Amino acid sequence: MTKYTLGLFLLFTNFFVVSAQENIPLEHWRMHISYNTILDVSLGDNKIFAASKNGIFYIDKTDNSINTISKINGLSDVGITAVEFIPHYNVLIIGYENGNIDVWQDGKIKNISTILKANLNESKRINHFNIHNEKCYISTDFGLLVFRLTDLTIEESIQGLGAIGESLVINESTIYNDSLFLATKKGVIAASLSPNVNILDFNNWKRYGAESNAPLGNIAAITIYNNEVVVAEQMGNIYSYSLNTWLLQPYSQNKEHNALFSNNTMLVISSPSEVTKFNGSVDVSITNTNTSIINDAVIDENNNVWVADNNKGLLTNKNGAFESILPEGPFSDKVSKLYYHENKIFALAGEIGVGRTFLQSNDGFYVFKNGNWDNFNALTHPLVSNNLVDITFNPSDGQYYLASFGSGILKYDGVEDFEVIDQTTAGSSLESWSVDSTYTLVSSIAASQDGVWAGNYGANNNAIHFFDNQQQWHSYSTSIIGSKLPMKITIAQNGDKWIQLDADQGGEVIVFNEKTGKNRRLTTEIGNGDLPQSDVYDIVMDKEEMVWIGTGKGVAYYSDTYSVENENAINAITPIIEGYPLLRDERITAIAIDGGNRKWFGTDNGLWLFDANTQKQIYFFTTENSPLLSNNILDIAIHDISGEVFVATDNGIVSFRSPATTGTISHENVKIFPNPVLASFEGLVGISGLSENATVKITDISGKLIHQMRANGATAGWNIKDTNGRRAATGIYLVFSASDDGAETYIGKIAVVE
Repeated sequence: MTKYTLGLFLLFTNFFVVSAQENIPLEHWRMHISYNTILDVSLGDNKIFAASKNGIFYIDKTDNSINTISKINGLSDVGITAVEFIPHYNVLIIGYENGNIDVWQDGKIKNISTILKANLNESKRINHFNIHNEKCYISTDFGLLVFRLTDLTIEESIQGLGAIGESLVINESTIYNDSLFLATKKGVIAASLSPNVNILDFNNWKRYGAESNAPLGNIAAITIYNNEVVVAEQMGNIYSYSLNTWLLQPYSQNKEHNALFSNNTMLVISSPSEVTKFNGSVDVSITNTNTSIINDAVIDENNNVWVADNNKGLLTNKNGAFESILPEGPFSDKVSKLYYHENKIFALAGEIGVGRTFLQSNDGFYVFKNGNWDNFNALTHPLVSNNLVDITFNPSDGQYYLASFGSGILKYDGVEDFEVIDQTTAGSSLESWSVDSTYTLVSSIAASQDGVWAGNYGANNNAIHFFDNQQQWHSYSTSIIGSKLPMKITIAQNGDKWIQLDADQGGEVIVFNEKTGKNRRLTTEIGNGDLPQSDVYDIVMDKEEMVWIGTGKGVAYYSDTYSVENENAINAITPIIEGYPLLRDERITAIAIDGGNRKWFGTDNGLWLFDANTQKQIYFFTTENSPLLSNNILDIAIHDISGEVFVATDNGIVSFRSPATTGTISHENVKIFPNPVLASFEGLVGISGLSENATVKITDISGKLIHQMRANGATAGWNIKDTNGRRAATGIYLVFSASDDGAETYIGKIAVVE
């Protein structure tokens, strides 16, 4: 037996990334899924399928193209746990953490939600698919399902397979001779598939114990190789079974195992640190020497290895040295903060934990520009500090400043250079979490014309710090600020600092101005803030300089923000819509203002858009009616130029191109898209680059008015319909745009082809 060990880190001689399109049509969605962590891989008919948590991509060997499958094009859910291609039916079956099942065939998806909707008190996780004749045996956390492939229905649900009829987690299954073998959390069990045997009865299952030398612990995987049953202990050894005897195999002993795969000639064993190919005489191990973790591996008909890796996506040696294949996307689906600046969206992966603990998050941050993501983390940039939770741009020095809840401040030049600033940096006034702690908890950061402000969470002496344009540090004591628990700093036009305090520690808002020396605490008390609730989760200023506050019981705003510091009574205004306070039962987790001054609200139950006056609901998106990855919205950022609304959820990032962009006083680079409009197009024709809030009229070639609208900021959207709601006929249509005073005008054309 010979063994060859190859370092994966040295084998990444080629690195392929599939690029995304730069722009999408109005009112269309875009997924920003990470494919760095591949959980499962399956061989298809000239295809290789690779599954991440939120999506699937496949390589079509006929043309080497790479295609993605997500909620944008049909997946019903997120949280993928298993995939299997079925050649005879040319379908891919997809299982989810919550028991949901999708069947993908020729680009179309059928959802099987029987288990998802079942009334079970235990985990419904789908673990494995085993195809045999016309049936698919589905291993789950609660038992075994028998799924008919002929009509895509569940034939049987086999539960309570434990030794005394208790629930038993089934990891995988296989067919050997006339019996069904199951790899379970408690060893291997088997039952005959004879019609005379009732496999619903746990008494009819044989349990292999110590008397047969069988493995007794958690069996991670099971397969058939060389006409024997082969199983892998999750923490232990490889065993084979034939002629009623279990044998301990000499290869891959005393290791952690997570997957097995076999074809007619070779057995493939996956461990977190290596892949072993075994054909009876040769054992070839591919050892991972960097921080990646191997989750699964298969071998194709040409003996090429395909590895599901935890950090590098899908790895393959089909061209000799190992390559990493990745569709375009962020490094991770973990994101808590979004930020827009100069045609770029920044996504930060840090997190302030429950109890405000410091979490070791090494995923860094991701930058989206021109349809592509650039990723910065500890793997690629050693100075990228832990747990980045906030970001700002300082125009005075052209640098980005990122807040680290644990490591202080990360200074970034926008290209490649980084600098860490903490309590040990010369001149810094930042404070560590405690006297004997090395952690510097910076929870928020914001730039003004004079410099950069930082919230130093938990600092005993000074909770707010200021780094001015002369590179001098200033600090403001907790006694002046009134709290040592700042969570966000928002700077008003008059220099007031609106400081959001920790909602989990009493909340409320401090308004502070270092130049006037005044501060004021806004509470739920009438005359002294009149907040709907003290737990505040976001503060944003709109285009009319009104300050919007998101609380645990809806939203409110302050219109007269310049008088907040005086001693006069001040009360938040709660918008009323249809006789009720706006979103009164929702926890407002994020607020964003688009180019039309419209209000986007993120909640625990989805994403809302209201008009500028919050008197009309325009959108309400959930996972049920949109590609949102979760209803738990963490943050929102809007691309000023394209109007694309980026949404951070606890499952990752999606975006929606809204018909609203930031406007100017004149028409600039007006674009009409798509143009021409084909019969297959459904959605809005976008007209961007208009003067702010311009009036737009669509006429036919004779001058007859077809549609009239007002731009949201610099963009208007036409639904290709006339004033009677009928789709416009084939022809040329004229676009007339004018500012309110008529000083700014524009004339364009749209071609409609039906």
